[in-house]
Amino acid sequence: MTRRRHPSVLIYLSKVVASTPFENPKSLLQPDCTLPASQQTKRWVSVGTTLLLRIGDLWQDQTLLARPNYEEATFENLTIDREHTSLVKAGSSFENGQFLLPLAQHPWHLNNTHSYCIRVALPENRYLVVPCMELIRFYFGSSSELISRLFEPPLARSSLHGKAHLSPIGNMNLELAERIPQASAEDVARIAGSEVAWRAAALIPSSCLKASTAGHDVYPQAIFPFEGLTTLEVTGKWLPQGDVDHGTFLVFQLRSCSHPFPFRALRFKLSLSASQRPVKRDTLSPTQEVRSRRSSAKPKSSTLREQDASSSLGPATKPVFGRRRFPDLDNKPVKATRPIQTSSSQTVYAGSVPAVADMAVGSPGSSQRIRSVSLVDAKQDKLPSFLNNVILALAAIEATQVRVLKSGDEEDWTIPTPMLVNEDGVLPNTLLISNESHRPRRVASFLIEKNGESAVLTAFEALHLMLLLCPLSPDEAEKSTSIALEIAKSFATRVPRPNSAVLFVPKNKAAPAEFIRRWLDAKLGCCRFR
Repeated sequence: MTRRRHPSVLIYLSKVVASTPFENPKSLLQPDCTLPASQQTKRWVSVGTTLLLRIGDLWQDQTLLARPNYEEATFENLTIDREHTSLVKAGSSFENGQFLLPLAQHPWHLNNTHSYCIRVALPENRYLVVPCMELIRFYFGSSSELISRLFEPPLARSSLHGKAHLSPIGNMNLELAERIPQASAEDVARIAGSEVAWRAAALIPSSCLKASTAGHDVYPQAIFPFEGLTTLEVTGKWLPQGDVDHGTFLVFQLRSCSHPFPFRALRFKLSLSASQRPVKRDTLSPTQEVRSRRSSAKPKSSTLREQDASSSLGPATKPVFGRRRFPDLDNKPVKATRPIQTSSSQTVYAGSVPAVADMAVGSPGSSQRIRSVSLVDAKQDKLPSFLNNVILALAAIEATQVRVLKSGDEEDWTIPTPMLVNEDGVLPNTLLISNESHRPRRVASFLIEKNGESAVLTAFEALHLMLLLCPLSPDEAEKSTSIALEIAKSFATRVPRPNSAVLFVPKNKAAPAEFIRRWLDAKLGCCRFR
């Protein structure tokens, strides 16, 4: 092993010999679709890398080729408690001598029969079986930083969060621990607000430590971070149980879990890492300060290496798509309070040094030219319905380049709306959707370039869709993302941006996409709007 400052896990890879794995993914469920399990390849990878890995994925030349759906299933109203769930080993058998996972139908766990799974009782004496590593990946795999800390015993609450307060009505305020990214806020809030979730998180490192102390092979144990009813959407494989063809469903990948989180709304505070803290002005001369703020050019492609990252290079964040889905969070407001950083007036020089192409997951601890990277679970939400007609209109405009403006790697279609309160500390109703959820409105911004002119189009979710088109000067075009955030703030404070054009789209408007397209066509030819 080449890693010294990061937990690693051993994975097993089976070489595919099936002739048409892409045309017929179900052929990959047959025991002879790969070389025998005795010829599996073993590789140590950083535990944080498990965000990239799923059981049954197809890889070639270190690149993910496909993530087949295999057999999909939905299990509704499952009861998760000590009576209906149990920790079992993958090679365990029933009282009648039949194996939980028969090797004849599923041989790929041959080298891991001592690894743990969670077994959930289903009606008619059937079972749902989830490998513990998949359980950990789904419920705690929002970032490589979080999942890594769960494998470093002993686990303390302070390594995940600082102060945490849950009000009687369910509003939580939370301070994330240093280097825990905002992508993990909901997972950490679940741990902070539920003793069951805390026990589930603490079981992971304690089970590893117990096995290591006893001199045994280390197989992590895990349980669900909640108790109660839930609906699970999964993909995997049905296995026989004696004469019953569909007796046990082995989960390859958890897709969705409906159980509610222990908060109604979440506001969290990010902590500055050591590399992000402002540098004292009296410690560097102006010349030194400029040099210290130089950044390398972005590499055309990056390689994830199994080595310790450099202690001198700034960290990076990379999104991992294939998002875990928790429907309960769809209508719960989750907002970040970012720490204020002291900005420098010195110029930042891009590309002054060669690009850093190599990255590594985990804490830095070497002098090699490898950048520390945190993998985060990216929100790959479907297109919000209020943008349907906007997208159709933009796609129909000729000779136009359009891109979605994002405030960070973790946003998808929308950007955060500033939650500005009045003098009484109350959110204006104009910022909230007036329905049962009373959630914040969503805002989406697009950079539009046509005939040498640039503009930001901002769409505000409302009963009557409101579009705001703002022209950009050549200098402003380079700062389009920050301007989009300013426009969102202008909406919240009702201070319009100069020279902007506004369009209200009635809900019952016939052919709204064409209505929006004609308005955009008429406005985009002008350098200044009225």
